[in-house]
Amino acid sequence: MTAGSTARLIVPTHPSWCTTHRDGIHYSSEIPPWGSDRVIYAGSSLFRMDGLPVPLVGVNLRLYAADLVEDYPLDLDQARILAWSLRRLVRRATA
Repeated sequence: MTAGSTARLIVPTHPSWCTTHRDGIHYSSEIPPWGSDRVIYAGSSLFRMDGLPVPLVGVNLRLYAADLVEDYPLDLDQARILAWSLRRLVRRATA
């Protein structure tokens, strides 16, 4: 910081939902109980990255298919759109 700078140091707090953390990123994971006996399944984790001017909070979608694991980090707006879309598609498929 330079003299006269108004930037503030962000002091990270440990979120109550955090179950694990590493490298300044807090995680809380959800893997469906039926996932382990399927060839293809998905899990998700909520994350928060500290050390930025504003902590970044988002959702990571993790897809497992045999030996392939793909991560898709989403910000909260993207996660809301995905959740809305999936709810509508599942509702249509089960109607």
